[in-house]
Amino acid sequence: KEGQITGGYVHDVEAGLHPWIAVLDFKSMYPSIMIGHNICYTTRIDPAQPSPPGEGRFHTSPIDSKFRLAEDRKGMVPLLLEDLMQQRDEHKAAIKAAQSVQDASAEAFHDAMQYAVKILMNSFYGVFASGFYRFTHRDLGSSITAWARQNIKGIISAVEDEGHGVVYSDTDSIFVRSPVSGNAPRLVSEEEIARANDGDEEAAATLEAYEAAKQSMVDFGQALASKYSRDSAVLEFEKGLSVFFSHGAKKRYIGQVVWPSNEMLVRGYETQRTDSFNYLTTTMKEIFRYALADRGDDLVAYAKKRVESLRNGEV
Repeated sequence: KEGQITGGYVHDVEAGLHPWIAVLDFKSMYPSIMIGHNICYTTRIDPAQPSPPGEGRFHTSPIDSKFRLAEDRKGMVPLLLEDLMQQRDEHKAAIKAAQSVQDASAEAFHDAMQYAVKILMNSFYGVFASGFYRFTHRDLGSSITAWARQNIKGIISAVEDEGHGVVYSDTDSIFVRSPVSGNAPRLVSEEEIARANDGDEEAAATLEAYEAAKQSMVDFGQALASKYSRDSAVLEFEKGLSVFFSHGAKKRYIGQVVWPSNEMLVRGYETQRTDSFNYLTTTMKEIFRYALADRGDDLVAYAKKRVESLRNGEV
């Protein structure tokens, strides 16, 4: 009722194509902050409280709100979140076990369950930040997002101090440019792979350089995650992109994922909307492929052709 609280931090995005990007993600960021700092309505210290805890017996958030230590009074919500986090880890382990025996049904079940638990965990921040929730207070939601902003800004600053460029970040994710040679190939076609397997030396050299660049990015991402992880702010190397593209707008970007899977990453564009029509999504996905391959002339020619077909009623 006092107005919206300040949300997560979104870093300015560098427009253009960026090769070999390591994407780091804070594991369950908001729930981890709530657990690590014991944030709950039952642990918040009211400034007007007649007998406050002694010095050092509370967590102080970046907005100067205070919460009792867990050893003095464990919060109800952190207790629930610990149980949910354990459940999610169990489902994730079950997914890997199902994949190892190629049990698609079990994999789908546990993937759906871990996602459901994830949504449930994140909903606790939502009710803390809502004026309709009976056991809420502005200090709760504001402290969670303040600690989150502090975490992500701290990582960005540390990574940049090491000389690594941060091309983008959003709330709990950070996109870091890997120290891979600029001459390394970013994409390898199926045709080149086939030629390499048939003994073509040039194609084999290209494939070898591509695989070396990918492994270098993976090693870099895993090392960063390990170096900067700490209690209540555990970093994970979520995915590796051989190329990342943005036209400069926040929350709108594409990329080619090459680790741990191979797929196109699309965020914020109309292809993600359920009410988009097939001609639009098909056209945009093809345009994205041209963009990621740095084939600007072909992209423009294809876009003009699709627009002309639409105008001529050929669709």
